[in-house]
Amino acid sequence: GVFKGLFFGITELQAKYALQYLRGENSSSSEAIQESLNNQLNMRKLPTRPQFANGSYVEYCEKLAREMGMMPDFKEINERD
Repeated sequence: GVFKGLFFGITELQAKYALQYLRGENSSSSEAIQESLNNQLNMRKLPTRPQFANGSYVEYCEKLAREMGMMPDFKEINERD
């Protein structure tokens, strides 16, 4: 199927994640990254692949942002405003 919607946000986060990793600025372990890659590759081998392999688009964006330390502190923002 065709996914209609914005995908630039996740593409940008994935690129930043990869760049942080290559620069040695990402705290993710090589094992965690390899496990994630293996999961993605195993999904490609399924007879019927899920349309949304990583679940919720928003949750996936938030997960990457948290791992990179880019997730805003909403509690602080709420208290300040």
